Amino acid sequence: MGQYGFTLVSGLTAGSTYALAGAAFGLVFFVTGRFHFAFGVWYGLAGMFAAWAVTVPHWSKGPAIVVALLLGIAGGMATELIVYRTLDRRAGGLSLLGVFIASLGLVIGGEAIMGLVFKQAASFNISLVPVNVYHWATVPVPLISLTVFLVCWVMLVVLYFALNKTSLGRQMRAVEANSSLAADYGINTKRIILIVFFIVSAIGGVLGILQAGAYAATPVMGENVIIYAIVVAFLGRNRSIITIGLIGEALGLIEAFVGFKFGQLLQSLVIFVVLFVFIAGISYAPAIQAFRLRRSATA
Repeated sequence: MGQYGFTLVSGLTAGSTYALAGAAFGLVFFVTGRFHFAFGVWYGLAGMFAAWAVTVPHWSKGPAIVVALLLGIAGGMATELIVYRTLDRRAGGLSLLGVFIASLGLVIGGEAIMGLVFKQAASFNISLVPVNVYHWATVPVPLISLTVFLVCWVMLVVLYFALNKTSLGRQMRAVEANSSLAADYGINTKRIILIVFFIVSAIGGVLGILQAGAYAATPVMGENVIIYAIVVAFLGRNRSIITIGLIGEALGLIEAFVGFKFGQLLQSLVIFVVLFVFIAGISYAPAIQAFRLRRSATA
């Protein structure tokens, strides 16, 4: 039970981060239409700076975390204001492709710059909580894992209520449904989009710092999270934030138990298998529906 319990805790912890990242990416993609691949670089910057600031110049944790969060938020909002909106004005109908290419370029360039700036070590770590381990029955639960899980789920619940119970959430859903019509009804769509980037960048900053505390911060740490975020976001399309959270947890558990049973190599393939099945399901859904209709007609 010990090893299974450890795998369960690991899967739930990782799944909670996938869930929150997926909710954030889904929010920015479906509301603004931006394929915000650069989410990963600001996630990485927040985690790297917080861990580096504590390790190298020996800042206290509080200021390091606050400044790291502000850097992540500022980076995400600047991406929208300076990069994406400029492309909207100049690229016309090609702005979607331009946004993706620019976002990918920011990731590549950002990772290279972080590698040069934070060059004192290959990775950094920040101790967010004491190194304590609790036991639930015979299952060891590290305090950092419990912290990550609780923080992610608290933020998911807050995001759920913000989107479903507030005026701001209703405006976001209106922009998602039809931004032109929302503007006709007096909603400032540019303001809503900027608020979305603020929220998403703050979530990314928190996740980056949690990653730095639970494992380690590296310049390329954003590459993995964005892939999981994309998969969870699309699996959770048109579903509630809580459902997206459960999808993320399921993905984390599947990945953890596949790794436990079959090793690291197959574990790394889980996300791609899930994505392939999802895309294949979307592609063949019309054909399957037509087949069912024909069978119903001939029955």
